Amino acid sequence: DPMTNPLNNPNEPGNAPIACPCGYYQPQTGQTKCLIVPVGTYPANVEQSNETTPSTMIRTAATKAVKCAKGYQCAGACNAPVACTPGHYQNERGKNVCKNCEPGHAQGNYAATECPECTPGHYQSNYEATSCPECNLGHYQPNYGATECPACPAGTHQSVKGKTYCDDCKCGEYNPYEGQTSCYKCTGALPYSPEASTACSNLEDNQKEFILREKLKIIH
Repeated sequence: DPMTNPLNNPNEPGNAPIACPCGYYQPQTGQTKCLIVPVGTYPANVEQSNETTPSTMIRTAATKAVKCAKGYQCAGACNAPVACTPGHYQNERGKNVCKNCEPGHAQGNYAATECPECTPGHYQSNYEATSCPECNLGHYQPNYGATECPACPAGTHQSVKGKTYCDDCKCGEYNPYEGQTSCYKCTGALPYSPEASTACSNLEDNQKEFILREKLKIIH
């Protein structure tokens, strides 16, 4: 057992030092056993150059158990650091498992240290996502980190993907439904509608309504 093998003792007469095998390390001289490389670290002889770049792992005679770099996971023992795969990240050192990207976030790269929020006009409803799809036609999303895109309300429309807003129906148009890509033309006996209308009406009725609104403004 490399943990207790007396041959590891360089002070024992007639015994030459034995290198710690892969998965073990010893930072001091004159020791009788090697220490197992714990979870969240890997065997090496030098520290990391920075928090996100692992040092070169060595197979034998390691003097250090180096904390895993950010963006990597380390199983310990005789295992090299493994980069977090797309859809995952690790923003801490010394970890043995990468974190999942949560809904509203995505990461398409290896060795990531963060999982950015989806930008406006995009969404993601799943865990471990590698990208954020655009909002579909008839939908919109003005916020970061969205898990869905709401349907455009009645009286509006959107004919382009990935938008942060919906367009109002123009005067003379209407739309009674949610999630539409266009508006309908007012025709026939009901040829009139103001902007963002859900139905068409008679021009005379709208004139009466307009006059009433103006009177109420004067009263208040």
